Amino acid sequence: MTVNALVAGLSCDQCSTGYYRTSASDAELQCSPCNCSGRAQTDPPLCDHLTGVCLNCRPGTTGPHCEACATHVVDDAECSTCELGYWGLDVDGCRGLYL
Repeated sequence: MTVNALVAGLSCDQCSTGYYRTSASDAELQCSPCNCSGRAQTDPPLCDHLTGVCLNCRPGTTGPHCEACATHVVDDAECSTCELGYWGLDVDGCRGLYL
């Protein structure tokens, strides 16, 4: 039995890292690439194997597909800079001087 690169597991019943299951049927496994908007911490990105929701968005990004900048992060393509008066870029955004 030959397994293609998108599937894994002893019975070829799981999607490989960087992919999630898009078929509802157990008879035919279909996998699609995780879509983390190019903002995941790893390559390939990690996502939930059933929903495709990203599990490792880079600090400063948020959303199911890392598609938005987090709280108090400059809204640009990278989401890598805190707004003026904020610091500590993290997965939850940036912190203010007073918590």
